[in-house]
Amino acid sequence: MTSSHQPTDRRRLLRHLLVVLLVVVFAYLVAVTASLVIGDQQKGSDLERLGGTRVTLSPRTFDGTPLPADEMSSAEKILGARLKAAGIRNAETAVDGDTVVVSVPGDDPGLPTDLGARRQLFVRPVLESLPAAPADGRITPTPTPAEGPLAERVRAEQKTRQSDDRLIQLQALQAQTDRCGRADPLAGYDDPGLPLVTCSTDGTTAYLLGPAILDNDQIERAAAEVDKDSGTNLVEVILTGDGKKIWAKFTAENIGVAAAFSQDSTVLSAPVIQEAIPGGRAQITGNFSAEDTRDLAAEISQGPLPVAFEVTDSEPVAATPSSSNFSSPEFGLIAGGFVVMVGLIGGLVFLMARERS
Repeated sequence: MTSSHQPTDRRRLLRHLLVVLLVVVFAYLVAVTASLVIGDQQKGSDLERLGGTRVTLSPRTFDGTPLPADEMSSAEKILGARLKAAGIRNAETAVDGDTVVVSVPGDDPGLPTDLGARRQLFVRPVLESLPAAPADGRITPTPTPAEGPLAERVRAEQKTRQSDDRLIQLQALQAQTDRCGRADPLAGYDDPGLPLVTCSTDGTTAYLLGPAILDNDQIERAAAEVDKDSGTNLVEVILTGDGKKIWAKFTAENIGVAAAFSQDSTVLSAPVIQEAIPGGRAQITGNFSAEDTRDLAAEISQGPLPVAFEVTDSEPVAATPSSSNFSSPEFGLIAGGFVVMVGLIGGLVFLMARERS
């Protein structure tokens, strides 16, 4: 009689064992999941754990009005991309009202000094150029007032440096030879539809440029390259369909004319057009290092900020100590493992006792 019931009893014990195992596995998953969720909540960001610096950047709009929400969102993404390109990958960016807040963990934020520069690219024909005066022989010009509305300061520069009057243009060009190498109040605010008097980035040449023929809207992307023949570093610019047509027409009609690639009103490069270029590509050359070309290509591909941004506040952020060491994922694994061990031992003891009885 006992032997006839033995298979049935064993099947019942196996079912009990399966139930115990399922309960143990479920308890393990619950323990680990809860620990991970709570651990993530208490872990917080790198800034909260390590402390760091919080920097506020405000837009320098032409008339002082706030930027629309879509442009603020675009600016936040571009600033974030610039930080990653600069190697600051653990920075956090967020729109806060009319500002963008950048939070960087650690003692030294290491933010680029020109993080908020607009970096608007234009291609303009070179009308005239003059060598800049030697640095030690330049006449100190009357500075543009640093105070007052931005619009007034920009208009004061545009009055002479973006004039349509030929005589004023030549006078401004001559005066600009003494201003190369100085901070440019017009940086990022030059009108692309007007001529421009400006300098090269190295401060050695003053230029009179014509109205822009291309800007960032006609540029699809850019890439850092190395010239196969000379071994020099350069940036290759790939144009959009519209840009390709404009560039092909301009180069065909202006062989022998220099085309200046300017960024924030300063000339990066001004190569002379040797032939028509119908392929929709252009090259920015200069005394660039490999890092320079990578940075410039990234800036062009990312596109410009809607306007320039400036740092208006910077504050240290203290580290927030963790409230408990028992909410980490490691603790969840340990606790879950303990539950499995106790459950299995308890289940086995129970089943062995049942089988003996």
